[in-house]
Amino acid sequence: MQNLFMEFEGFILVDRKTPHTSSRKGLIVALDLEKYDFNKGSQNLIELKVNLRNYINTISISDV
Repeated sequence: MQNLFMEFEGFILVDRKTPHTSSRKGLIVALDLEKYDFNKGSQNLIELKVNLRNYINTISISDV
């Protein structure tokens, strides 16, 4: 039997159920935030739709 799955380092595909839908797919991506420039107007390879700096400041080690 041939391999049905492809592996990519730093990516996890998730499929979960919610009270509103039987399948909600998402992608978890590992990012090196030391290489990310949080300054306004910076030219990054990724575009964030949320203010990541404020979110990161709310995370504690016990959350991980």
